[in-house]
Amino acid sequence: RQIDSLSNKYVSFSGKIRYGFSSKDLYGNISGNIPAGKSNLGFMIGSDVLDLNNQGSITPLGNSINSLFYERNYLKLYEKKFVNLSVSRRLSGGLVGTLSGEWANRKALQNTTDYTFIDDKTRQFTSNNPFDPLSDADLFPENQSFKMGIRATYEFSKEYATYPNGKVYLPSKYPRLGLSYTHSFKNVLGSDTQFDLLSFDIQKSDISVGLYGKTSFWLGGGKFLNNEHMY
Repeated sequence: RQIDSLSNKYVSFSGKIRYGFSSKDLYGNISGNIPAGKSNLGFMIGSDVLDLNNQGSITPLGNSINSLFYERNYLKLYEKKFVNLSVSRRLSGGLVGTLSGEWANRKALQNTTDYTFIDDKTRQFTSNNPFDPLSDADLFPENQSFKMGIRATYEFSKEYATYPNGKVYLPSKYPRLGLSYTHSFKNVLGSDTQFDLLSFDIQKSDISVGLYGKTSFWLGGGKFLNNEHMY
């Protein structure tokens, strides 16, 4: 919803509900973004079932189709209950800074059904433990994590729209650069983890490929400066 037409500011809220018919578990979360002066406040609170690959190896719909018709379950899932808060602000030109914090409880999950439309005798579902796919052994014990992160992104954009309360920069034809640092605090709010992660990424969306439509790309990498306690 637009709350200030003079400055082109919007407030947004969204929610998600997920129910497992086999496990009989209900998950739900709500997220939002609220303008506050020259900053944006964001939050996400609730629970969900997530893939170990947080970049998204395959969509849930794609995984369901592969599971039901080809007896292949590509997603490796775990349960997460979480509270995530963030604040972001444009610091100068195309430079945007973000400070975030998250508390989470993570729990390994086991498959609760092997139902499929077509039973292929040469295949079987694999567990959510990629290191031991034929066993239901937990990948990690249930644990809590409290972490904070700082992130800077830079977009090579010189074009902008002017409003009475400021500028809104338009998308650049060049990729956006991102640099992130995350620290996990052991024994804070029951946190079991302690690590330092530095990462870098480059991304671009809405790249025109003519009659084929549009595409996008994301490339990234990082290094753990400290991995004393991880799950």
